Amino acid sequence: MLSSKTMYGLIIISFAIVFTIFVMIENDAREKISDELVNDQKIHGQTMTKHNAQLISNEFNNIVEKQKELALYVKHSQRDPSIDISELALRTYNDIENRMDIFVL
Repeated sequence: MLSSKTMYGLIIISFAIVFTIFVMIENDAREKISDELVNDQKIHGQTMTKHNAQLISNEFNNIVEKQKELALYVKHSQRDPSIDISELALRTYNDIENRMDIFVL
């Protein structure tokens, strides 16, 4: 049978080995979790950027359409002096101004 000092030594060495393995596994798990979180944040950032770009693109298209509409009324009002475009122009520019909030992004 092994002496008590040898038994205590083996127990201590066993605990040290188990503790070292546990710390290594824990560090690896933490690193993997950290990498996953960073990756998720990158994907979320890319998704938000694409979404915001689409919103801005849509707003530009709406503004261009409003400008075209206003230009057509101006063109027709030059032919027909009875057409008053001042109200339409005011509404159009107010609508465009309200849409400009999206560009604060």
